[in-house]
Amino acid sequence: MNRLLRRLPESRIRSLWGVLGIGCVLTVPLSAQEIDFGPPVPLGPVETSAGTGVLDQLLSRPAVSAEAQQAYDRGKQLADQGQCAEAIELFSQAIAVDSRFTDAYVERGKCFAELQMYDLALQSLSQALSLEQQSPETFAQRGELLLEMGQYREAADDFEQAIQLNPSEAEYFHQHGTALYRLAMTTLAAGPQAAQTHLTAAIHSLDRAVELRPDHADAHFIRGRANTQLGQLDEAIADLQQASQLEPENLDYVAQLGYALVQRGNQLAAARIKDEPAIRADYQAARDALTRYLEGQEEVDGPAETTADPSD
Repeated sequence: MNRLLRRLPESRIRSLWGVLGIGCVLTVPLSAQEIDFGPPVPLGPVETSAGTGVLDQLLSRPAVSAEAQQAYDRGKQLADQGQCAEAIELFSQAIAVDSRFTDAYVERGKCFAELQMYDLALQSLSQALSLEQQSPETFAQRGELLLEMGQYREAADDFEQAIQLNPSEAEYFHQHGTALYRLAMTTLAAGPQAAQTHLTAAIHSLDRAVELRPDHADAHFIRGRANTQLGQLDEAIADLQQASQLEPENLDYVAQLGYALVQRGNQLAAARIKDEPAIRADYQAARDALTRYLEGQEEVDGPAETTADPSD
């Protein structure tokens, strides 16, 4: 997600983060004190007026001044080119002229997120939602940010809001299921019951994601992982095979498939099921998958170095 900021005058440089990309230096251009975000906006569902829909809100938007629009357009162009420092300053200029310019808050939030300045990104996106409560895209954008920040419960709430506003978007269900799956993994220490509840809810959302978009490889993958955690290995393996077929280059999918196959083989063996061909088939398929994973890793990382003496 890293984007490079422009070189700033010495008086503006706070700290040097390192050299990234193609010969550019990443610096911190702005602090929270330099930006007027308006009053703090809480996370969670936003109260909306009865009967107010997306079209109603779009039609009721106040006209944006020419000065604010010009700064926004220049900022958007720079953001699209990856020049987030300049873009942030221009979006802030647009907001200073028109404090209700929702799109400027959204785009500034995206730029902050690209620079991994997550707290500032969260403030901008929350301010946008306080101005326009019926935008599924902005709820989803903030949900993705909260996922990145590890705030899985809050992320799930935002994706649920996005789903309510646009129930035909597969990606919202996918992200909702992903947030619930990650939440389940963080609650395992509290006991299996809480984790099981979140895993079941995650699978429900991922079912809808796959129904809307059958070729969504990652939705199959996350659903496969959730079913693996629940011990539903037949369903898990079917999903992980589908994910691997859709994106055969994704080594994480291959590795998880191998793990699930080993689990099912172990489960059959422990149950003393007299189906040795099925058990052998699972172990062989697991071996093939994990060999494929290791070979793929070697292609990415290069052959492993050895310190062994050739004469040994």
